[in-house]
Amino acid sequence: MKVAIPTPSDSNDTLANPRFGRANYFCIIDTETSVKQFIPNPATQAAHGAGVQAGQILVDNNVEAAISAKYGPNAEQVLHSANIKMFLYPDTGTLGLDELIQALTANQLKEI
Repeated sequence: MKVAIPTPSDSNDTLANPRFGRANYFCIIDTETSVKQFIPNPATQAAHGAGVQAGQILVDNNVEAAISAKYGPNAEQVLHSANIKMFLYPDTGTLGLDELIQALTANQLKEI
């Protein structure tokens, strides 16, 4: 499954960014191969519609699920319309990408 996590940087050891639409990057992780790909988020500086633009990036990259601490209503609508599953994690500010994928595969994240 291809899973997207918003991140502040394009480093493998980065922590997750709790802000979905305004994250600098999305890390797309293939849970079967563990391959990570970082996609820049051009919506970071958008005056309006960052959630819609960010959601469209995931649609364009054939993502099947997203993990974030929070989603805006517009991002939720785009992801829901594209049948992309949305999972929540508690925003502790200290969760890494691998940790979130492990929590997802262990069914420890809440789906919305």
